[in-house]
Amino acid sequence: MIDQLSKGRLIFGAGVGYHSDYFRLFGVPMKGRDARFEECMSIIEGLWTKERFSFKGKFFELDEARLTPKPYQKPRPPIWIGAFYDRAVQRALDWDGWVWWFPPDLDEACQRVDRWRQEAAKRGKKNWTFAVAYEGWIGNDREKVRKQHGHRWVAEIDFYRRRGMAPDLGGDAVAALERSFLILGPPEVWIERLAKVRERLRPDYLCIRTRNPQPGTGHYPDRAEALECVERLGEEVVRRLRT
Repeated sequence: MIDQLSKGRLIFGAGVGYHSDYFRLFGVPMKGRDARFEECMSIIEGLWTKERFSFKGKFFELDEARLTPKPYQKPRPPIWIGAFYDRAVQRALDWDGWVWWFPPDLDEACQRVDRWRQEAAKRGKKNWTFAVAYEGWIGNDREKVRKQHGHRWVAEIDFYRRRGMAPDLGGDAVAALERSFLILGPPEVWIERLAKVRERLRPDYLCIRTRNPQPGTGHYPDRAEALECVERLGEEVVRRLRT
């Protein structure tokens, strides 16, 4: 219905999920999640593209199921897979694109992106899409921004570290994150960094996130401050990068 209402502007994103709470919330075991995900994707594609669709798998079974309305785009909307680990990126090659959150430093990121673009080319996927995400906050005083907002991303990464999904960042955690996906500071810092990303990674899409889960302590931006940050990124960074 979203694809119909937008006249074909929907891009469908999906990912397996990496945290046990995601599965516990819906009463679904983590064990077998890869196979379950692949069955789900086969069902979604089948219901979108076939008038009647039957399926019999390990987890799901459908008999002459019918879904209406069909998508506006034919045969279906593009499907991008969110992936961080190689196993998941390999799965993204089965579909139309890969979305990468938390990329490392540019040298390492370039090697990885080049590798998967080559794999996509071997499969004959000429229009395989690559989207990458960078995060941060804009403000004229760089040190003030780093002090006021950097702790939010440190707290988020520490959440993953405690669960064995991220490394220990060491002493200056904010600086470590700034060497990878985090951008904090005035427009010039953003423009310089994103220009390098555009030149070296050549992403088809670039996502920018400014908000994350609220940490237990420290400053957290309210709605007005968040909107101001988004507006500044649009007017003072994105607009200038486009010219």
